[in-house]
Amino acid sequence: MREQAHPVWSAVEAVLAAGLSFVSAFVIARIVGPAEMGIGAAAVAVAVLLWVAVNALFADPLTQSASTDPREISAAFWTSTGFGVLAALVQAACGPVLAIILDDARLVPMCLLLALPLPLVGAAGAIQGLLTRARRYDVLAARVIVGIRV
Repeated sequence: MREQAHPVWSAVEAVLAAGLSFVSAFVIARIVGPAEMGIGAAAVAVAVLLWVAVNALFADPLTQSASTDPREISAAFWTSTGFGVLAALVQAACGPVLAIILDDARLVPMCLLLALPLPLVGAAGAIQGLLTRARRYDVLAARVIVGIRV
């Protein structure tokens, strides 16, 4: 029975994540205004690209690895976390550049704030791979649902 539930959890995760993201974009635009939403989107666009890249580094290799050697898992975890730190530095460096290009100084603190979780994203990517390998789709879905609500 548990095997049949896996696609359900993946669907729940995808639908909730997409739906809440869609609704929240319009709610935020309504609250802060479309111009401010556009300025924020510039900072978020960089963060999303870095987030996806860092998160994907070791998730699939850990899922597909023939070995579950603890040393390999540890190396993947710390390497992915290190790439998260590098991504955070890139995100922070983009703040002044975006501020100059878009003539809005608010982009500097926005980019700095968005840089903070990137090392954790790296760490989470390795954990995501291990959870996928163990077919713990319920935990993966709960992680996304809780993350969106918080």
